[in-house]
Amino acid sequence: MAQGFMMRIAADVRREIAAAVRLDGQLTDRDIAARRHEAAGGRLWAKQRERIQRELEKIGASESEWCKRELDCDITTMRRRVQLAKHWNEYERKRREEGCNGQFGLIYGLSLIRTEATTHATNAQAMRIRSVSAVPTLDISKCQFITGDALAELTKLKPKSVSCILTSPPYWPIKCAYGGQGIGLEATPAEYIADIVSVMNEARRVMKDDGTLWIVVGDSYSQSAGAWTPFTHSRKGHGPQKQKMADGTVIQGGDRPTGNLLMIPARLAIALQDDDWILRQAIVWDKVWAQPESVKNRATQTYEMIFMFVKKSGYFYDQDPLRIPSPSKHFRAGNRKSGVVRRDANRTDLRVQNNPLGHNAPSVWQIRHGGYPGEHPATFPPELARRIIVTACDTNSLVLDPFGGAGTTAMVALQHGHRATTIDLNGEYTQEAIERLSKAPAICEANEDAPAPMELAAE
Repeated sequence: MAQGFMMRIAADVRREIAAAVRLDGQLTDRDIAARRHEAAGGRLWAKQRERIQRELEKIGASESEWCKRELDCDITTMRRRVQLAKHWNEYERKRREEGCNGQFGLIYGLSLIRTEATTHATNAQAMRIRSVSAVPTLDISKCQFITGDALAELTKLKPKSVSCILTSPPYWPIKCAYGGQGIGLEATPAEYIADIVSVMNEARRVMKDDGTLWIVVGDSYSQSAGAWTPFTHSRKGHGPQKQKMADGTVIQGGDRPTGNLLMIPARLAIALQDDDWILRQAIVWDKVWAQPESVKNRATQTYEMIFMFVKKSGYFYDQDPLRIPSPSKHFRAGNRKSGVVRRDANRTDLRVQNNPLGHNAPSVWQIRHGGYPGEHPATFPPELARRIIVTACDTNSLVLDPFGGAGTTAMVALQHGHRATTIDLNGEYTQEAIERLSKAPAICEANEDAPAPMELAAE
């Protein structure tokens, strides 16, 4: 029965796709007719999606693999068809206004919708409606809050249930009082990295085969080891977080002479590669304005690293939400792109159409922190989590943060219609996350301190 259902839905969607291919053309009416069939295929797929996912879970197959095998397209294309279906009226109106301009197809159709949506969003942001009563709050019933050791709690979660893992473990050497225990208090960087690798090894069990793991991690310098007291460290000053440290708390020194940059992000990335993770991306998070440093013999550290890992090829990644609008619709290919247009390698006047949605996002993200008013000392900005979640998550995905802290990852996941699980060793931070999410708006608000929507760090 289940096999018959899967065969029927695949056949119905393929029929709509085939009709779109037959009708495709530059004339406005043909383009709209073809897109109507694509949208119909997207509706069919979206309507039965939950059941499709359940049936695929029974046989241990991913939805991405099923789309490629049964529909002869990737899952990103199906998501685009669903978006077209959702905004069909806007698309058809805009497409008829554009008329015959030489452009057609699904990507071009989505570019028209995106232009419309961006205009509405800009107008809404300009109004700055701040009425609390007018903004619904999050439904936190879709989030599981867990207090406990990450490694122990991960063993209790269902295997291959998580689509995206986004986390930032406590940094080494420990800079803040994360409850006085847990990762970050190890004596050496090697022990710290080994503990994180152990946690991520268990996280791999709960992550789907087409899921992604994102780790935000900062670097640090070796320093003089010793024990913390307000008196022995008073020359460097101490903020409210260090005041929470008990006298005698070990100050880790590092495994290099004092003053060495320890390269902890690079060490962690290589260690995870050695543990069979595939490192697909290293993103530089440029904080623009970082916490001041009183150093006189080097530049201030203003960035951290974001690593993207996967289990194997065929993982889910949708780069459309982060595309940057291109200044022009075409670029000259000529000899610079001879590998793309081999037969025209000697031509310098050949013009190739850009992706109407824009070019790929860069690997340097400029995101100001914006500040967090709560008790947790080390949160990352919601805008950072947003950029990752919109690319790494499909419909109603489960997002996990094994070092959940104040719940930023969970909050952004819920704001985008997903489910979340957040784990933290410190019960006070778990309670802080619950209270924060209970009051958070149900829709994601743009980070007012961040460039909008995304800027290239260098062009």
